[in-house]
Amino acid sequence: MVKIALVDDDTEQLETLQSFIRRYMEEKGETIEAVPYRSGVDFLSEYKANFDIVFLDIEMPGTNGMETAREVRNVDQSVVIVFITQMAQYAIKGYEVNAVDFVLKPVNYFQFSTKLDKAIAFSAKRAERTFMVTHYDEVYKLRASEVYYIEKDKNYLVFHAKEGDFTCRGTITEYEKELAPIGFAKPINGCLVNLFYVTQIKEGLVCVNKDIYLPISRTQKKAFMKECLEYFSRGK
Repeated sequence: MVKIALVDDDTEQLETLQSFIRRYMEEKGETIEAVPYRSGVDFLSEYKANFDIVFLDIEMPGTNGMETAREVRNVDQSVVIVFITQMAQYAIKGYEVNAVDFVLKPVNYFQFSTKLDKAIAFSAKRAERTFMVTHYDEVYKLRASEVYYIEKDKNYLVFHAKEGDFTCRGTITEYEKELAPIGFAKPINGCLVNLFYVTQIKEGLVCVNKDIYLPISRTQKKAFMKECLEYFSRGK
């Protein structure tokens, strides 16, 4: 699911954008959650780096779109920003906040859907976390989507993946917060599981990739089960 924030002080414009997203979902088969905000202040007051894409009106009273984008970048470097503006010259400043693109008003559906295609593609690319790991003195780049689970081994982490087992220096703690938003959860201290590969949970065990069984500790069980339910309810 793609989560999008729509930030515009014009109620009619917000309604138009929401109707475009509904049409886009029907045509593309994409699942999107769109959340409207009437001002940059309202958006920033709730922002917790929890959106994939932000469509942001530049010309808003009070905290304008550019100021809002700068505040967003202070806490989130990966969210995709697309400006909405009446004048293209304003959007040129978007490079200052790494905006991906801009949409000119009045916004029509074809223009919007094209920009949304691009934004979703950028978002997917940025979401693919990679790791530099070792294997028999050779260094590999490993994608998070290829990892079944990660476990602690003294001062190292072992990445159990499709292509085999790989190691790197580090701690579970430093990866836990970063990987939680893309579907990794902790069934026991010293271990992170990619929930995409979970096939069964029973009797204090989580089954990963059909034949790997890992323990779920009593202290982690409640939080782990909650994260599993939230992940599967999103249809990932």
